[in-house]
Amino acid sequence: MADHEESYDTYAELDVGNLCVTNISLLKSSLENFSEEKLKCLASIGAQKLLNEIFRLPSQYHEHVPVAKLPEPTLIVPREKPIPKPKPLSKWEKFAKAKGIQKQKKEKLVFDETSKDWKPRYGYRGINNKDDWVKEIPDNADPNEDYFGKGKEQKKERIAKNEYHRLRNIASATKMKVTNLESVDRADKHQLSRSLSAAKSSTASLGRFADKLPNEKPPKNKMQKRKFKPNNPSNMREEKENNLKILENLEKKMPKLNVQEAVQRYMSKPLKEGKTDEQVQSKEKKFKSKKNKFVKNKLYRAGKKKGPRNAA
Repeated sequence: MADHEESYDTYAELDVGNLCVTNISLLKSSLENFSEEKLKCLASIGAQKLLNEIFRLPSQYHEHVPVAKLPEPTLIVPREKPIPKPKPLSKWEKFAKAKGIQKQKKEKLVFDETSKDWKPRYGYRGINNKDDWVKEIPDNADPNEDYFGKGKEQKKERIAKNEYHRLRNIASATKMKVTNLESVDRADKHQLSRSLSAAKSSTASLGRFADKLPNEKPPKNKMQKRKFKPNNPSNMREEKENNLKILENLEKKMPKLNVQEAVQRYMSKPLKEGKTDEQVQSKEKKFKSKKNKFVKNKLYRAGKKKGPRNAA
């Protein structure tokens, strides 16, 4: 054991950061000289050396357990995942690279003349989010136009344009087709009429008070608003009529009694009781045979009227 430990110390390399022990001496000699007991002995010596180095590290208690911080690893281990690919350039970045245009970084803080203070260029409490209570209008502009609302609309358009360019750059990077904003197929006359009727019938009055075109046709499937009866009717006569209608509907749903058929069944019951079971069964068989003969004769006559079938 001591000889093995001395030979292990000469060629052993400890990497506490990766919790790894390597021994180059095993490669110099053939594996046939090493028995299973010798390999176990060398493995236990390496594990003991590694544990001794770990316990020499400075430690501190965390939740009543000693914890030691491992040093930086010395052995270079290959990556688990591949190196990330560089981000694809956008359309503007490609153009700027070809023309040699360099982006100039703007300062984040800008001095505001009104408040005499430094404010961020964009974002929360930025200089671009100030309330403009006065706007400068050119001489040839329309005085009746709302320039405050126009500025908001222009801002929305810029945001939508930037979002469209961002999606287009992503699609070009992933080699996807970008669809046009306008639809390819134009709506025909019937589709327009259906959409117009649906839009008008979506109001609270179901399009009753909606404006109509000069030659507009009335809708085909005109929906009607449901009319509910009052819970407390003011007229007693009307309430009585409603209750009578309910009773009539209930009587219609009740099964009706056929008096004649009931009397025939009642009269035939004692006759059957006076006869034996064999007599009743023989009578029923005779009735069935007569019925079958009648049906066969009827079918034969119907086929005779049609005439013989033509041979194929």
